[in-house]
Amino acid sequence: MTSKVNDKENSSKVYHNLGNSYLLQNKLDESISSYKSALRNNPKDIETKYNLAYAQAMKKKQEQQQKQDNKNGNKK
Repeated sequence: MTSKVNDKENSSKVYHNLGNSYLLQNKLDESISSYKSALRNNPKDIETKYNLAYAQAMKKKQEQQQKQDNKNGNKK
């Protein structure tokens, strides 16, 4: 019988890896969601916290670029 702690750790690792896979595919919303799920299972995971912050920063940058592109498109 496995302990609940081990189950949470394993779930955290699975979500972390899933987040990494989504990030590599540039699926930022999915990666952010996966990292958050990982942190719900293991809130102390520094690497997941870093990856979440990175994915959120990429999403923000992408949104700013889209706004800029829309502005430039409207001027033409």
